[in-house]
Amino acid sequence: MSVLSTHTNKYSDDLTALPGVGPGTERILRQEGFSSYKDLADTDPIILHRKCNIGLANTVGIITTALELLEEPCQNCGEMMLKPIWGGYPGQLSDEKKSNNRIFCESCHWIGSI
Repeated sequence: MSVLSTHTNKYSDDLTALPGVGPGTERILRQEGFSSYKDLADTDPIILHRKCNIGLANTVGIITTALELLEEPCQNCGEMMLKPIWGGYPGQLSDEKKSNNRIFCESCHWIGSI
């Protein structure tokens, strides 16, 4: 069973487990629609920075750690080698929209989303 399909337990959504996220930042994240690790793992650092007023360097750590905590295997090869990618392709990403291609598998080079 996928971690994402069981992603409802309280610990999974404890955003204070992420680096640099205390109770105040957690409240802001939730107010802006980031209530789970999946929400954070599937967004762009710039969007997170702009919406939540979090330092850009911190957003990278938050997003990377959220992806690691999901423990989701690659949909193509099954390996646990997923890493976030940002920037999309020319013309693909606007400031307010998430790209569908945010995750890269270091093992098989698959690109997709969680």
